[in-house]
Amino acid sequence: MVPPSRYAAQENPRLRLADHGLHLLTEALPLPEGAVYGGVSSFGIGGTNAHLVLGSAPERAPASECPGGGVLTISSASRDGLRHNVTRIADDLAGLPEGRLAQMCWSSNKVKSSGRHRLALPVRDRDQAVSDLRELVTDDGRFAAAAGLAGGVSTGWLFTGQGSQYRGMSGALHAESGSYRRALAEVDERMAVHLGRSIRDLMLGGEDLDRTEYAQPAIFAVQYALARTLTDSGVEPSWVTGHSIGEYAAATLAGVFGLDDACRLVVARGRLMQQLPAGGAMLAVRAAATEVTDLLADEPMAAVAAVNGPRELVLSGAAETLARIAEELTARSVSVRTLSVSHAFHSPLMEPMVAAFGAVAAECTFEPPRIPVYSTLRGGLLGLGDPMDADYWTEHIRGTVRFGDAVAAGLESGPTHLIELGPRRVLAPMVARANPELSCLVPCPGPAATGHELTEVIAALHRDGHNPHWDALYEPAQRVRTALGGYDFDTTHRYWTHGASTPSTKTAAPEQESPNDAPIPARTEDTTMDNLISLFREQTALLAAARSGPAAAGAGPDTVTAAAAIRPQATAVPPVREVTADTVTAAVRAEIARIAGYSADSLRSSQTMSGELGFDSIMVADLVSGLARRFPELTAEPAWFSPTSTIGDLVALVSAQLGAAPAPTAPDRAADTGSAAPVVPPIAATDEIAAETYLIEQFPEVREIAERLALGEANGLSNPYFLVNDGITRDTSIIDGQEVLNFSSYNYLGMSGHPRVVSAVQDAVAQYGSSCSASRLISGEKPLHGQLEAELAGLLGTEDAIALVSGHATNVTVIGHLVGEGDLVIHDSLAHDSILQGCKLSGATRRSFPHNDHAALDAILTEIRPRFRRVLILIEGVYSQDGDIPDLPAVIAVKRKHHALLMIDEAHSIGVLGATGGGIGEHFAVDRADVELWSGTMSKALAGCGGYVAGSRALIQYLKYTTPGSSTASA
Repeated sequence: MVPPSRYAAQENPRLRLADHGLHLLTEALPLPEGAVYGGVSSFGIGGTNAHLVLGSAPERAPASECPGGGVLTISSASRDGLRHNVTRIADDLAGLPEGRLAQMCWSSNKVKSSGRHRLALPVRDRDQAVSDLRELVTDDGRFAAAAGLAGGVSTGWLFTGQGSQYRGMSGALHAESGSYRRALAEVDERMAVHLGRSIRDLMLGGEDLDRTEYAQPAIFAVQYALARTLTDSGVEPSWVTGHSIGEYAAATLAGVFGLDDACRLVVARGRLMQQLPAGGAMLAVRAAATEVTDLLADEPMAAVAAVNGPRELVLSGAAETLARIAEELTARSVSVRTLSVSHAFHSPLMEPMVAAFGAVAAECTFEPPRIPVYSTLRGGLLGLGDPMDADYWTEHIRGTVRFGDAVAAGLESGPTHLIELGPRRVLAPMVARANPELSCLVPCPGPAATGHELTEVIAALHRDGHNPHWDALYEPAQRVRTALGGYDFDTTHRYWTHGASTPSTKTAAPEQESPNDAPIPARTEDTTMDNLISLFREQTALLAAARSGPAAAGAGPDTVTAAAAIRPQATAVPPVREVTADTVTAAVRAEIARIAGYSADSLRSSQTMSGELGFDSIMVADLVSGLARRFPELTAEPAWFSPTSTIGDLVALVSAQLGAAPAPTAPDRAADTGSAAPVVPPIAATDEIAAETYLIEQFPEVREIAERLALGEANGLSNPYFLVNDGITRDTSIIDGQEVLNFSSYNYLGMSGHPRVVSAVQDAVAQYGSSCSASRLISGEKPLHGQLEAELAGLLGTEDAIALVSGHATNVTVIGHLVGEGDLVIHDSLAHDSILQGCKLSGATRRSFPHNDHAALDAILTEIRPRFRRVLILIEGVYSQDGDIPDLPAVIAVKRKHHALLMIDEAHSIGVLGATGGGIGEHFAVDRADVELWSGTMSKALAGCGGYVAGSRALIQYLKYTTPGSSTASA
């Protein structure tokens, strides 16, 4: 069914639709049977034309039911909206067939998972899911546990060591997860070549896994399959570390060796250790390493096998030796516990197998890790000079497992989540004892596992900001779209236009005033959304007026006034001055001057709006809204703005509608010379126009630069600018085939050209393409936009952030957007050019204060602050030419004292200052909310391009919708 056209009875005859076989529908049109195609056009904001061709949906057999569950996701832009929509989806779920639960979960993942406020609930049973959802709405504690606010997610992965094995390990997960089954089958196939039997059958068949020759391959197989399952789900580690045998799976994931070589090494390691004579022992000790040094000094057959935490050791060696040590430690009131092991791992008793293992390792191929590895052999992050080669893995046999040191180093990078990968929970309690504030996700917690823990891990990560590859959690039959209920929007604030404004009684004018002081009624400050709604209403009002033609003199109650079209009804304020011909004339001229850029005094009544003053449809819309603010009862008519309409015509029309008495004929303030503003003197003949006014190559400034370049060449000087430099931007560059030092590079962290960054860029281009399309406001966002901005906000410690297309333009547009005439911008005397250009664009008064002199800043503001509306203080995090930094706490104190705004350009301080590179705010440990705007560029330490602004959510929302660099630029 095609609905009728709303204005079919008012068809514009000039379109000649009938001549082209077209007509407007005056009544609903039933569509014929069979395939039908139609075109739908839309003229959207920003000049974007969209045309959609629709066709009848192909007939499909109804989707069959498929048992199982998944992760039910709901998202919203606010916490309240999230809670409100939980009830909606619970109602939808209650009417769903039981066998469609997984399909509904998958559908919710596709369409209800992108908001910042997120709820993710693993579900297995429909009725239980409905009950849980409804309880969430009333139980704040449960709601808080299931909901989260999306931000940057970074994960550190911990791989368990020997001792985590048990009969039937990972059996529950194997039964529940098809992705895990496929990954385990892959490693089982590769390992069978070296082990001579199926490790999967051994694990799941209930056989004893305590023999080292089977325990180590089984642990590796589970860890590799878990890692593959998580990466297939879109979860990538920020770094990895492994405890003893667990480091093999960590290295495989990091790309140090392939799966075949990993299986060869793990099987050889387990087999050779199993062949060693029995008689070894291992002892868990609650003490620091320094407390046992004296006991091990004269014991060549014992050693520290592992340092798992500040006071968690494992000693290993000959049984009789450890018995003596245990007796002495007990006498010192040190807690000890003998471990049940087959051999004394990581002790001198491993020496007989080292050479044989080294020979196997020498046949394998090793590569540098593609992701950071925190080595438990070295106790920290591996550098480029410490490869994980055959010598490393041979040393690994006897070396101390420095797990505590490795994890402590990894935690300094600030991961948001830790994930333990292994057959059971072992490392998580160790980490928690040393770091009680941390929690660790465990997809396979041990013999009591239900097999649902993997989906709980994915759900937890999604709640906090990760966007999984949801398909990996579901079987093909479960990936069927199911109709979901719509989103319930908040209706607390309604924005509807009503009938014509109620005529207000004109009040007597107060004392005489200047004609230039046109009446402007008071109005409340609009929010960002109000401004957008106002824009849409202005366009709607003009289009509606254009369709209906000139209105009759007595408009009916359905007429939408200009005032009602541009703002909520509550903001309409009756005029407070008497409307006279003089005030109308002054108001019209003032609005035209504001929009067109002329002075009001230079305008003439005879000038045409379209021809001489250059008004287009957007300028006309702005003029209509400006006049409506001054005269709320005014109803603008489209016929007022024809190509021949003059200023005088508009004044007369406005005066007539408002009932203002006509003004006596008076000469225009500006002489009738044919020019709006006497900037360029009239020229009598075309041949008298000088060439330097219209030939670019004759412009004086163009000729000057050409002459300067020619002079340098004449004196034998080579041009040092725009040299072609090849290769990656770093501390060296290639010019004319020769490597030279590059003093103009800002690749502070060496990330530009880093293999991981290059790989990520290539992946992004492959997934999203290289074209930016239109602005994000028009064409929408990519997932990378939100991920990047969340990471920036997390790094800077702010509520939100926005990425822009240029670092230099970020300062220019944001400064020019936030302040204007009547405001003051006061900046450090060494401020960057982008700051100065932003000040010029804003039209605000600009002052500088002596470099890094906050006392001088205070003195200046003490003298002049009351003269300005807003004051914006601008400083830099690091001044690139001098390398010094401002006293940020002192500047914040000055800002507070004078009720000013503070903006910091962190172009050279982000990634450089602070323990984790969080910039000057982290360096001084200030409250990030004490600085209104944190700006910078991503082209230096962050190895990217573009700029950013970070701050409060209110600021970022305003900039996102209104800043020229965001709302109009393609990014």
